[in-house]
Amino acid sequence: MKPQRNKLVLIGFGVLALLVIVIFIATLFPTKKGNVEISISPISSFVTINNKEYKVNKTVTVTLPKGTYTLKVRADHFTDREVDIEVKDETTPTRVGILLQPSDDKGKSILLEDSEAEWRDIVGQLEARNSNESLLTNNPLFNYLPHISVQYRVDYAIDTATSKYMVWITADTELAISSAREWIASVDSVGTYDIRTRDYSAIGIIGNTSQSWEPTGRDVSDTDLTNTDTQQFID
Repeated sequence: MKPQRNKLVLIGFGVLALLVIVIFIATLFPTKKGNVEISISPISSFVTINNKEYKVNKTVTVTLPKGTYTLKVRADHFTDREVDIEVKDETTPTRVGILLQPSDDKGKSILLEDSEAEWRDIVGQLEARNSNESLLTNNPLFNYLPHISVQYRVDYAIDTATSKYMVWITADTELAISSAREWIASVDSVGTYDIRTRDYSAIGIIGNTSQSWEPTGRDVSDTDLTNTDTQQFID
């Protein structure tokens, strides 16, 4: 019996030592968390994160470990939405704006209330900012546009026919187009973009920045392109 007892004691000490080590490591390297500020229109709604539902009155702040999460948002008389977010760290609060669309006449009437209309405008601006940040993160080239040189100009915009982003190269010679492609590759050599070209004579003098120009990021259709050359750019 004694050897068996000694063996159990040793196992017990081993388990205790392992527990102490785990606690020490957890204390030494704590899980980083960040605050997520979620603003939702309509004013009264619910958001579920990791199977836990929160009642929201305009805004709710939740503390979560670093990582990606899917927010499930609902409100009476509005269509449910799911929104993916990333919690980065405790020093950078994540602010998220979410607009729910009315699913019936009652929902539409709710949005006509003054308090709802004013709040929806605030949330809409926040959601637009979130969308723009995501766009620039997923398309690093866009951070450098518009890019204007003596020979060519590079912009980006939405093709309204496909609802996808494209890159414009505006130039009047093949050499200038080639130079523009080389510049794009120097900025983002791994990205994949829908690149299209058009003749600058349809727009104006490229090097003149005071010339009126469609702003980078505006909606366009294929009819806006005078010399369309659609292709995927992978360098």
